[in-house]
Amino acid sequence: MMALIHSSCVRNIEIDVEGDRKVVVYGMLEAGKEPRIYLYKSIPFELDVSIPPLSFINDAQVFLINNDERILLSPRQGYEKTIFRGLYQPGIDMQDSVLVTYYTADFLINSGETYQLEVNYEDDQITSSTQVPETVEFKNALIEKDTTVNGDGETIIRDRLVLTFDDQPGKENYYKYTVDYQQEVVIQGDSGPETVRVNYSFLRNRFISDEGNDGKTFRIRFVVDDKVNTFQNPDYIFQLQTTLLNYDPEFIRFNSSLVQQGGDEEGLLNPFREPVIIKSNINGGLGIFSALAQSKVSVVPYQPGN
Repeated sequence: MMALIHSSCVRNIEIDVEGDRKVVVYGMLEAGKEPRIYLYKSIPFELDVSIPPLSFINDAQVFLINNDERILLSPRQGYEKTIFRGLYQPGIDMQDSVLVTYYTADFLINSGETYQLEVNYEDDQITSSTQVPETVEFKNALIEKDTTVNGDGETIIRDRLVLTFDDQPGKENYYKYTVDYQQEVVIQGDSGPETVRVNYSFLRNRFISDEGNDGKTFRIRFVVDDKVNTFQNPDYIFQLQTTLLNYDPEFIRFNSSLVQQGGDEEGLLNPFREPVIIKSNINGGLGIFSALAQSKVSVVPYQPGN
């Protein structure tokens, strides 16, 4: 009797794990540069994501609209199509060219302005809009000596890079700063010692919100003497190149949802982690259409120990 009751409760349920594949947009406009828009189709659930799917869209009609200006963005064609799959930029679409597609740099993104995106693909129309943040420059970028006394009474002197900037008032702002430098390094080549120039990047910080500090001056300090390489030439003068990025809040919400979904080891390995709805500002599709503005590069000469 119990076996009969148990068997009567069993159902066969079929689930469509593929569903409709949607158009996915990834567009990050940057002030002072050409727009670059990527289009592809969403990946089916059962697809082995370790194998790159042929999901890039190269036959859509893409427009970028700014005030009364309506710019057609062209897909990469010919040889470049295999390298820049799904990429759309302003320019001349040379579809008859076998090897090269020529693009112009006449249409550059302006900070503070609003842009609309319109994508026509098959029977779908995908739209979105974004406002490019204002460019925020560093007020000061310099090296300071920081003197402290440890628990043993010893005086410790550290070199700190100090960056200051004024927040743009009246808006929700998210900042990120970078520090890079180049150094000549001697390596052993096939024909003997060779001097090469190496690029280093020792800082990519998290996003800084102006919540609770609207319109105020931000002052950032961090130790640098333990981050530069002086083993070959202790007298080397480093040229620290610093930049400040100002991001549209829509991108921050999109990026945060990606991290929550599985951007860390816990999210990737924990099968019981609750799913997260990925933030999107794309009407009729998925993805992100957002913007950022980058400051001018501030160069800070730095010689450790001086």
